Amino acid sequence: MADLGFCVISVPEVATRIIGSGLDPRFMEPEQFEPFEELLLDTQISDEENYKRALVIKSTRVKNPVPENKRILLLDRGCPDIKAYMEETPFYQMLRRKKLAMSDIRDLRYDAVIHLMTAAKGKEEYYTLENNPSRLEADPVLAREADDKTLAAWDGHSHKIIIDNSTLFDGKLKRVLQAVQRVIGIPVSLEIERKFLLDGTTLPWKLPVPHQKIQIEQIYIADGSSGESRIRRRSQDNEGSVYYETFKQPTESPMKRIETENQIDAVTYNRKVKNANPGCDVIRKNRYCFSHGNKYFELDIFTEPERLRGLALLEIELTEESEEIGDMPGWLGKITEVTGDPQYSNFALAFRK
Repeated sequence: MADLGFCVISVPEVATRIIGSGLDPRFMEPEQFEPFEELLLDTQISDEENYKRALVIKSTRVKNPVPENKRILLLDRGCPDIKAYMEETPFYQMLRRKKLAMSDIRDLRYDAVIHLMTAAKGKEEYYTLENNPSRLEADPVLAREADDKTLAAWDGHSHKIIIDNSTLFDGKLKRVLQAVQRVIGIPVSLEIERKFLLDGTTLPWKLPVPHQKIQIEQIYIADGSSGESRIRRRSQDNEGSVYYETFKQPTESPMKRIETENQIDAVTYNRKVKNANPGCDVIRKNRYCFSHGNKYFELDIFTEPERLRGLALLEIELTEESEEIGDMPGWLGKITEVTGDPQYSNFALAFRK
């Protein structure tokens, strides 16, 4: 991507490096396992900070410096991956000891996560340990289990993209590149999604699949622009919040919008709240994030304003417009597609009638 003005540094996988050095969890006593995972988390965080410094050094050439929005840190793994290899209680206990929330190690640190599905799901003949001797999953069954847990560990992230095995490896790499380009804005940052209206009365009181529940507060800003300008606060379990400023513009396609999104701090968020659009209500909703088949789903159930309470909308973000969704989870009940229906856009829902 250097020819497009980007500066990229790749961060190697921490677990491969540490296991390859001789600390192999397959030969550990049970009481050693949690300290081992904590070591991985500490090393991952440390590596990311150090490689960020390396990226700054690489980007700040005197004659041709690279702007911050074109500096990319590409990671083989991230902090939430550790959750896939621990029981849930000790994992969250470890975070609390370090004064960290899930939003700190997932949302604050990564702009997007691209999950490459293991070849053990549908392309078993290509599954091998030869390219990574530190891989712990010796057979496809274990590999599928680890893949499911890793996929679930990133539930809750606002930009999770799944690259399945519908093509061979060269095709997977092509789709990964397309996803990366869309995230970083080549040629522009795009949001491609389909939206569905659910009959909320048929939803189970508890989702029967692994998921993460995110609380969202969304406020539209009066800035005089022709697009939608909004700020959003995302939180989870009342532990930590992440703030975003987003600007969206329509395209010729009802499935596709140009999207510019940046993280902001709490001070900036509270300052921008003062410029809230007086014609719009504040939207609050619970978002249930889960994976099904080869897709990542976000189920929004609105709690405020009162006139929207109980409204249930399902969104699926795609890598391209022609992408097939596949079968919907049966427990969702009656589903009606409302992609492109202006009355179900978030801005229209927020607008006071």
